[in-house]
Amino acid sequence: MVDRLSRKTPQNQRLTVCSGAQKSGTSWLYDVLSTHPEVDGGSCKELDFFSHRFDRGYAWFNKQFSGDQPVWLDVSPSYLYDADSPRRLGQAGLD
Repeated sequence: MVDRLSRKTPQNQRLTVCSGAQKSGTSWLYDVLSTHPEVDGGSCKELDFFSHRFDRGYAWFNKQFSGDQPVWLDVSPSYLYDADSPRRLGQAGLD
């Protein structure tokens, strides 16, 4: 069985990932997008799951979101610099 992102609610959550460079406005983007009623900004701006915290597993990642909003937002500049992040994102089972 492949460990992939799971759906927490009957609705189809969509994961939106921003891997912008540091000091390029990612905090502003996160602040603006996470105020939208359909966006769940997670427990913090830089979850860094697909880079520094991948060893915690998808269950940990899914718990960072409430599951109530249809769009999950992960703004983590580390994805731009981490060599494993593109592969991990590609294998996550995302649309």
